[in-house]
Amino acid sequence: MPATKTRLTLVRQWGMLRLLPTWPHMTTYSELAKRLADEEDFSVDPNTVRRDLEQLALLFPIYVEERGRTHHVCWAKGADPALRSIGIGEAMALVMAEQHLGQLLPTAIFESLGPIFKRAQQTLNALEGHNPASTWLHKVRAVPPTQPMVPADIDPIIQETISRALLEGRQIEAEYKNGPFAEAKTIRLHPLGLILRTPSLYLVATAWNYHSIDDIRLYAIHRFKEARILDDQTVVPPGFDFDESMENGLADFGGEKAPIHLEMKVTQDLASILHETPLAQRGRPPISNQTITPLPENTFLVKALVNDTWQLRWWLRAQGNQIIEIISPRNL
Repeated sequence: MPATKTRLTLVRQWGMLRLLPTWPHMTTYSELAKRLADEEDFSVDPNTVRRDLEQLALLFPIYVEERGRTHHVCWAKGADPALRSIGIGEAMALVMAEQHLGQLLPTAIFESLGPIFKRAQQTLNALEGHNPASTWLHKVRAVPPTQPMVPADIDPIIQETISRALLEGRQIEAEYKNGPFAEAKTIRLHPLGLILRTPSLYLVATAWNYHSIDDIRLYAIHRFKEARILDDQTVVPPGFDFDESMENGLADFGGEKAPIHLEMKVTQDLASILHETPLAQRGRPPISNQTITPLPENTFLVKALVNDTWQLRWWLRAQGNQIIEIISPRNL
């Protein structure tokens, strides 16, 4: 049998194993053939399904029950769920996860997933040129909305140490530089989370015995020169919620600050951009966090409730003469 046909047969059979219900739920050859066509894009007749399952039953615990002239099949009672195969959808998700989430997973966990990632890639490779879904990853890309920058070098041992401390909820003692030209200083940190803000990876933490929400800071992983896990447990600030802190501007280097009412006069071009991609959530007045009002001479008044962050200031400066005047707050 040609190699390509053999690979397709194996992938079809993997999909068939994945679609088999677990005991006591059962399906028929015809139902399985229909699901193969609908979910895995393999058009085969019930007889092919029967022959495949007869071969697979020599290796896997598959249960077949005759009910009159109809055969019902499923995984045998007590069969290990790990025997199920990876489908096309799962393979695509796993390959993308490997590409984009590696820095956010503890090294030990990421490496333990290596065989699964490899199996997912093999599934897509086997379907190359025979199933449209297998080409999806060749057709999509994620690009940053800013000038691309080369990520700073991160010591993998330090990254693993910090990740493990975060996973285990333990404090770390580290040698940390506040900037590229600063001297490294000893610091004791309480890890609270990791933020991947391309191109850099940051540890969210409090230092020493400062344990309020206002004391939460971001520490660039590439600036750590040493890191040691301590026996002491991390002290989480009262009321700390990671998602809420992100919404309040933590990832944009703002810390926990109250939002500000930004009011500015802008050109038509910038008003068009902000109409399509607002600075803040839109809603029906009076709850809208952004409004755009036409002014004379093709200018517009933009009002928005936004987080007071470094990122906001960087964005404002980047607009150049598209912003005619910042009306409020006065310090901007």
